[in-house]
Amino acid sequence: MRPRILYELSRRLAILLEEGMRGDPGSPRVPVFLCHPLDPVDAGEETGAHTAGILYPVGISPEARYRQQGYTLETALERGAREGLRRKSLWVRVRYLFLVAGGSMEVQLEALAAALRTLHDHPTVDLQPILADTDSQAPPEAGEHGSFPLTIIDAPEGWRELGLQDHRVTIGFEVAAPIASGVLEPVERVLERAVRLDEGSP
Repeated sequence: MRPRILYELSRRLAILLEEGMRGDPGSPRVPVFLCHPLDPVDAGEETGAHTAGILYPVGISPEARYRQQGYTLETALERGAREGLRRKSLWVRVRYLFLVAGGSMEVQLEALAAALRTLHDHPTVDLQPILADTDSQAPPEAGEHGSFPLTIIDAPEGWRELGLQDHRVTIGFEVAAPIASGVLEPVERVLERAVRLDEGSP
């Protein structure tokens, strides 16, 4: 089974940003789309007069700060599950770019400010809220680590990195996330063992 952690993380971030950009009751909704960086949204053709946020995952690199050596013992909690020693998770740093397109400049700047506030107010990202409302199975890392660190970064040339022809204000941020190892070394349990205690002083 392929790891779903990066997709679930990106989906959670898109929902988090959209929730953070909600305005007063009755104000237009600003949806957030999770897009591939090779398919940038043209504000004039795709969004028109409506404002929308676009979230791009643009890079993945190793995260040395959370790297761990060794193994973790996994017990067989379900029938048919294997038991063994699994290598520690591979921690990576996922880099995102976020921009707002369509609508008036006033609404765009309000949405960008709301997005920055949302990222600032959430120094960690928790996957449990989105997984609880879907049929998706929680990645092993979600239960083991709980939430993942988020950091706002400088991205002045983000629009060029996305291949856009015109300058656009972009917000850059990174999230550290673990990818579970696929290596599980089986272990054998000792079910019965005779223990003999010799009498006398040691």
